[in-house]
Order: sequence, then C-alpha cells, then structure tokens
Amino acid sequence: ELLDGLRDAGFVAKPYSDWAVWYSNVSGKGFEEYWSTLPSSLRNTWHRKTTALARSASPSITTYSPQDDIERFVADYNRVQQKSWKQAEPYPAFIPNAIRSFAKAGVLRMGVLAIDDAPAAAQFWIVNNRRATLFKLVYSENFSKHSPGTVLTKHMIESIMAGDHPHEIDFGRGDDAYKKLWMHSRRERWGIEAANPKTIRGALHAARILASQARNAIFNR
Repeated sequence: ELLDGLRDAGFVAKPYSDWAVWYSNVSGKGFEEYWSTLPSSLRNTWHRKTTALARSASPSITTYSPQDDIERFVADYNRVQQKSWKQAEPYPAFIPNAIRSFAKAGVLRMGVLAIDDAPAAAQFWIVNNRRATLFKLVYSENFSKHSPGTVLTKHMIESIMAGDHPHEIDFGRGDDAYKKLWMHSRRERWGIEAANPKTIRGALHAARILASQARNAIFNR
C-alpha cells in the first residue's frame, strides 16, 4: 500500500531487502526445552568439545555482575578480539564504550570463557523489554579446536533464560550460517527507495532506480 501510494503520487519507488534476524520465541520455556529443539549436530558438538576441554585444560566462564569491574571485561574482550578472525574495528573506542554504556544502563549480559587462565572467547548481550540480543561475539583462533564460541554461547543463553526469562532471544542482524543452528525463525527488514522525478536530483535518482530494475529483470530472465 505504501509503494502504491508513492507511485500514485508520481514517485519512482522500489522495495529492497535490508537485513534479516534469526530469533527464537522462548516465552514460557525453560532452557532444557529450548536446548532439546536444537539440531543434534550442535548439541553433540557442544558435549564432545566440553568433555575434551575439561580433560585437556582448565576452563572457566566468568559472567559480568553489576558489582564487578567492567574494565576487566572490556580488557578481556579486547584481548580476544585481537586474536580473533575479525578485522580490527574501524572505531576502536566504540565497542569498549558500548560495553560500558550497556553496563551503566543495566542491560548488559557478558561472559568470558578462559582456558588455562587465558581469555578464549567473549560475548555480550543486551537484555531489555524481555528480549535478549547477542550484540557481539569473538573467540581466539588459538583455541578454535575447542569451539570456544559454542561453549560460551550455550552457557550465556542458559544463564539469560534462567535469570531474565526473556520472551525472545536473537542473534542480531545477519544471515551467518551458525545462527540457523541456534535460532528457529527468521524475520526480514525491508525498505523502500523512492525518488521524485519532478526535481533534477530526483530525476537522476529515479533513472538509477529504473536502470537497476531493468538490469535485475534481464538477469532474472
């Protein structure tokens, strides 16, 4: 209806896919019920890796509490990020300040997995209005054989479901393959691109929209 309205008003308009979110409705569910619905491959990987890890090393998971020193968690996150597969953040102060801000607002849920006292994985969530969102996760490639991200994610979801009783958990935006293993549903956010061809700037943009539509039509055929 919005597209029709824009076009009736003389605009050149087209919809576009913006991003997707993988999520699970966990309202009224306990962790074990949720866990039992996940793929057996994921559950078996977690069991195999945690068993092997306990035999070969000394693992520990620390979760942030309001009385804790948030700077310790910021430091641990930075240490893991520097040894991860991810590129350096374009704005290095953003993530540390985000963690501090979320902690101050009371919505931060953060965990660090250490292996033999060395930070191996770190992640933090935002929990607000009965919704839990995984904001950022990293793991050190030095410990990749232990699947530290899987080990920590299971612990964090279990902790959040027990302590916060969210109605929904999600992994933030993006279609990364691993998200499909943990989450049950997918929603999309769509946008509309519109241009007013009665102005010079709008006419140029409208031409680009029409050209892209023609190109897509050719490729589809």
